[in-house]
Amino acid sequence: MKFKLLFILLAVLAMSCSEDDVKEALDQNETITIDESILVDLDENSPTEFSAVRDFDASLAGFTLKDVTIQSFVFEITSYTGDAAVGDITIENASLTFVGTNPEVSVNISSFNVADAFGQPQELKDALDATAISAIKAKILADEEITIDMSASVDKVPANFEVTLTFVLNVTAGI
Repeated sequence: MKFKLLFILLAVLAMSCSEDDVKEALDQNETITIDESILVDLDENSPTEFSAVRDFDASLAGFTLKDVTIQSFVFEITSYTGDAAVGDITIENASLTFVGTNPEVSVNISSFNVADAFGQPQELKDALDATAISAIKAKILADEEITIDMSASVDKVPANFEVTLTFVLNVTAGI
């Protein structure tokens, strides 16, 4: 008798759920942290300008992204080797361009002393307006990644430091 009742309950439940309900029940909600580092290693004969391109993969294996919320986007100097002969180094004309966004999104970073900025994360999400956030979100949803092109210059060489860019995203993904 118990098995008949269980079978009837499962049959009713299965018939009352649509395919969309089942898929929604299988959605994954995750907070993911994605970071990429850029090593800047300019010797005394290097030009003072530098650039680097990094891809930030937001995919969840086996799932398709349905929604993305940017919780945080941080720029940080994560290592720095000063040179006493050179003195303090200043980063100038720094910009981060989100490749393929429509409209194109760029963030300009004010000039700063590398030694002073070392270990001091700078939240950049606040520099993005609603249109920029929507464009970044659309690009991530379309490609499950975002590419950032960083370009900047230093006031003198040699210069050796590392920049880390970190995204914290809330993602919803489904089958």
